[in-house]
Amino acid sequence: MKNILLFIVASLAISCASKKEVTQVKKKEPFTGVVRFTGTSCRVNIEILTNENPEYLGKMVYALNLETKFQKNGLKINFDLVPSKALTPDGCNASLVATVINVSVLK
Repeated sequence: MKNILLFIVASLAISCASKKEVTQVKKKEPFTGVVRFTGTSCRVNIEILTNENPEYLGKMVYALNLETKFQKNGLKINFDLVPSKALTPDGCNASLVATVINVSVLK
């Protein structure tokens, strides 16, 4: 009787186990952009040059936290962004306000 019960439990355990599909999660490509001095109230924007999402191409980003070492007109950078609900400053021509992370200079 114990053997039959053990066999039933083992069968259920094996039948309930399913193959887990291993899917590779594609790492999101970082944004590539160029720092632009604007002469407006937001002073420094980042113009998005490349990204896997064409919706962002050509948009100007007002980066809330861009470090001063990256605030050089014409500097090409890679970065990730987190859109912010912060308001665009008056007179700023940015399309998007965001926090930038993982910023690095493009070589």
